[in-house]
Amino acid sequence: MTSKRVGALLWILTLAYWPLQVLVAGRWPEPYSWSANYISDLGATLCGTVTDDGPARAVCSPEHEWWNIGLAFVGVLTALGAVLLSRGRRTAERVGLLLVMAGGLAVVVTAVVPFDVDTDVHDLAALAQFVLQILGMVVLAFTLRTRGRVAFAVVTLVMVLVAGAGFAAFLSEGHLGFGVGIVERVAFDTLTLWTVVAGLFLVGGRESGVRVRGSRR
Repeated sequence: MTSKRVGALLWILTLAYWPLQVLVAGRWPEPYSWSANYISDLGATLCGTVTDDGPARAVCSPEHEWWNIGLAFVGVLTALGAVLLSRGRRTAERVGLLLVMAGGLAVVVTAVVPFDVDTDVHDLAALAQFVLQILGMVVLAFTLRTRGRVAFAVVTLVMVLVAGAGFAAFLSEGHLGFGVGIVERVAFDTLTLWTVVAGLFLVGGRESGVRVRGSRR
C-alpha cells in the first residue's frame, strides 16, 4: 500500500468525529443543545452556567476527556494524512496539503486546551484551523483543476463557500437567526467532511489522477 493511500485512509477515519459528538453529547445530565451549545462545550472541564459572549447556557460534559482525546485524534489523522499525501507532489500541491496539515495541528491545540482552560488560546487555535484549512483547500482546488480533476476541484470550492458562509453567520450578531451551534457546525464540520470526501476520492483508485512524478516515493 502506498503512502498516499495510507494518508487517504487516515483522512477517511476522521469520520469518527461525528459519532463521537453524539456519544459525548448523550452523556450530558442536562440535554446538550445542538443549536444553543458550542462544539467546544463538549470538551469543557467545568460544570455550570456559562455567560461568555452570548446568552447563558448550561455546560456539563462528564465525558469531556473522551471528547478532547478524540478531537486530538482527528487532528492527528488530518495532519499525518496530509503529510503522507504530500509525498512526491509538485510544490503547489505540497503547499496546499501542508496548510491542511497545519490546520490539523491547530485542532490538536483546541483539544489540549479546552475553552474554559484558556479561552484565548483555544479560540486562536480554532481560528487558525479554519483559516489554514480553507487556504489549503483553495490551493488544492485550483491546482487540481488545472490538472484535469475538475469535479473534485468544484466540490472542494463549494465546500469552501459553505464553510465560509457558516463562519460569517457564526461571527454575525444573532447568527442570522440560526443557533450558534448550527452555524458553527456549518463552518467547522464542513472542513472535516472535506477531509473524508478527499480521502474517499484518493483511496478509490483515482489517486493517479492527482499524482505528480509518481515514480518518486
